[in-house]
Amino acid sequence: MRDRDELIDVAINTAGSADDVIVRYVEGRDSQIRFSNGQIDIAKTWNATKMDVFVAIGRRIGSTQVESPSADTVRSRIAELVETTGRMQESQLYGGISSEKHTATGTKDMVDPEIDNFGEDAPRLLRGVIEAAQEKGAGRVAGSLIFGRDLIEVRTGHGSRGSYEQSMYELTVRSFLDPESSGQGLACGRDMSRVEERFLAAGENSGKIASMAEGGRQGKPGKYDMIMSPTVAANLLGQFAEGANPLMMMLGFTPLKDRLGEELGPPAFTVTDDPGVEEGLGSRPFDDEVVPTRRVDLFREGNFVGVVHNTGTAGQAGSENTGSSHLASFGGSKIPMPWASNLVFQGGSGDLETMMEESKKPTIYVTSNWYTRFSNYVEGTFSTIPRDGIFLIENGEIVGPVRKIRISENILDLVRRISQVGEDVTQVHWWEVETPTFIPHVKFEGVNVTAATM
Repeated sequence: MRDRDELIDVAINTAGSADDVIVRYVEGRDSQIRFSNGQIDIAKTWNATKMDVFVAIGRRIGSTQVESPSADTVRSRIAELVETTGRMQESQLYGGISSEKHTATGTKDMVDPEIDNFGEDAPRLLRGVIEAAQEKGAGRVAGSLIFGRDLIEVRTGHGSRGSYEQSMYELTVRSFLDPESSGQGLACGRDMSRVEERFLAAGENSGKIASMAEGGRQGKPGKYDMIMSPTVAANLLGQFAEGANPLMMMLGFTPLKDRLGEELGPPAFTVTDDPGVEEGLGSRPFDDEVVPTRRVDLFREGNFVGVVHNTGTAGQAGSENTGSSHLASFGGSKIPMPWASNLVFQGGSGDLETMMEESKKPTIYVTSNWYTRFSNYVEGTFSTIPRDGIFLIENGEIVGPVRKIRISENILDLVRRISQVGEDVTQVHWWEVETPTFIPHVKFEGVNVTAATM
């Protein structure tokens, strides 16, 4: 504690000539276990400490990251940062940070103490994951598990200060029968009491999908109703919801600009940014300006009703700060920008089996996807490639697996064509879903499918 305080004091004092200063200090113990071919390959644990420092001189901004900081290193790096920032061009994106003095007196409960002993039991659990996938028909099983515990402290040059601890685990498992017959399972959260149950379910799901995908045929282009797993829905609808952000609108990275107040989806489409979700990997009691976080309604019963703000964007818009500031990389530097913590989609009714049984038109069930690319952010046109198991449904039953298709759509049109929202809200977070997203299976009408070349 004393070393951390002293290092942050050195950073704040050295940057004292800057108008705005943010110091974000993280120290933690993290572990990773990787497995392939049904065996654990690598297991490593490391202690890491890093300090991100942001400074602003007027609207000139700069940042640096110091790993394993010492007083001398911090003093040298911050002095250099301030000197360099003074020569930078003014940023049109920067609107300042909170000048109010905030002190975080309490924290949300985001640590399960059992994480400290998890390394001892994790190999046994992963062997169970592998066996669960194999019992469902998998041949080769591979994946990774990341888990750990961090302490985060944030201070500003205006005297704000707060700290909190968090723990997490994140499992990704893929099963294969052959290179084109595969399935994926995911599990993530903080609560260790259900970790074995979730891990086994992820293994079983990946093995089952891989087994069902064997012998898939080239999919035929056309219009299909489509059921998307939480993994796929989180990627596509999550990116859409991330656009409820004034900075994204200003930069032209979303079709939501000038649409606030419009009805954009069906009544079943309700989304919030909730930094207080107990299991949410993005949960936190305050933002990176030490402003208290709060829940923000983004879409309510299909209507676009709100956006996330930090101090800068709230001031520019004449709106209210929602405590959504994230010190994030942008344009080669880190800058405090508004961003969602946890996207939470309201669940509906019915499970996957019900969705399938009620699918009388030709319907495709997509379990995973990658390579989502927007050809025009403002208009919302995009394509994405389904991977792992993809299944054609006719008259309420799966008639066989398909392969090598592409979803080529407009995200605004896709949201309007949501026909059913499931009840199985699940947290999704992996490299295709950067913002932790709670979402169920979602069904759409008339989705455009083309042939993929890969």
